[in-house]
Amino acid sequence: MGVGLILESQMRKFGISPEHLERYDVLCLPENILSAQKPEDLYQTHEQIELSTCLKGAGLRCADPQDIGLVRSPDRYLVRESVEDCLGVVLVLTTVALPIVHSEFRRWLDQKRARAAEAHKVNVNIVRTRGKDYDSFNMSGPGEDVARVLQALQGEKEEQ
Repeated sequence: MGVGLILESQMRKFGISPEHLERYDVLCLPENILSAQKPEDLYQTHEQIELSTCLKGAGLRCADPQDIGLVRSPDRYLVRESVEDCLGVVLVLTTVALPIVHSEFRRWLDQKRARAAEAHKVNVNIVRTRGKDYDSFNMSGPGEDVARVLQALQGEKEEQ
């Protein structure tokens, strides 16, 4: 079973139908969405909330866990004391969203770099829909590597 089917199964388990999600371009989901047993087990990170806010500000129809009813309290998020930012699962539902996700991620990354003295590392699972199929890119490393993958995905979309 691919990550897309597992993700769909988890969303249904938490009472969220795929039809409900069709109104969005991007979902920024908790990093433990695939392993949580119940909604109370889900947590989002501060960085995930920041990225979701950037994507919404850019005009994307972006939902975070609170928007779709997965996390009831906006105050429930995980703060890590490390140089790695965990963005959870970023589910890109429409191909037109890819260039905006790429540019907003780069802007977010530039803001992070401006505030940090050390090299910036990111942990994220980018899932993109391709019709009824999904591609998943689970990455942990320099933010620039994530930006390059997003750029490559954008180029793939333009070639299709």
